[in-house]
Amino acid sequence: MQGVSKTDFENYVKANDVVLRNMQNQGQGLQNQMTNLTEMLSKFITSNTASSSNSGTLPRMDIQEKDKKKAKNGQNRARNEKDKVKSKPKSEKVKSQPSEENTT
Repeated sequence: MQGVSKTDFENYVKANDVVLRNMQNQGQGLQNQMTNLTEMLSKFITSNTASSSNSGTLPRMDIQEKDKKKAKNGQNRARNEKDKVKSKPKSEKVKSQPSEENTT
């Protein structure tokens, strides 16, 4: 068995301490990132499920309401088009100019 000097052993321990501290710091940084990502994902899922009633799809009533609005908008557009056609002035007949013969 070979002996190790006290100085060499202390240097070895100090170097290992630095490596271990770096690993702990990196691990803590990763843990913090993981916590932040988990919180953001939780908020995202909470906001999504609130809008979809936990079903993953839109509630039936929302779909029906959207269809009604689309139909109503389509009717309004058609009505507006009809109004535009009705409100266009009819072309007036061009009146003939009095002939020069009639002016004295």
